Amino acid sequence: MRLLLLTGLLACATCGQAAAPWHVRAWQTDEGLASNEVFSVAQAVDGGMIIAARGGLSRFDGWRLRAVPVELAANGDRTLSAALPARDGSLWFLNADGIGQQRGGAEQPRVPVRKFNPAGKPSAFFEHRDGSVWLCFEG
Repeated sequence: MRLLLLTGLLACATCGQAAAPWHVRAWQTDEGLASNEVFSVAQAVDGGMIIAARGGLSRFDGWRLRAVPVELAANGDRTLSAALPARDGSLWFLNADGIGQQRGGAEQPRVPVRKFNPAGKPSAFFEHRDGSVWLCFEG
């Protein structure tokens, strides 16, 4: 029974691919991406894509990429390891200095992540339905 169901699902997927093939396009720095080394991609409330990369943040609106200005880390590093567009329209990001937030185009003071987990490296974060932000650590 499971094999039959799986075979049926594969057949349906194959039929759909023949009618509507996938369109693939690679976007790189020459088209506005902050860096070709991407660490995180997240979807904003308006449907745009926020891309965290070694060279900073970029936003893709479906047609073009543009830079999202954020302050550099204290050591001058432009690397952003994660980005989180929140439901309230603010944008959270993670860099060497800690967690940053932009709200209404203004950047809020950074919160150093080492005070939460001195031994771990922050890797990702998520928004709970109540609006609180959860930070994940490696190690």
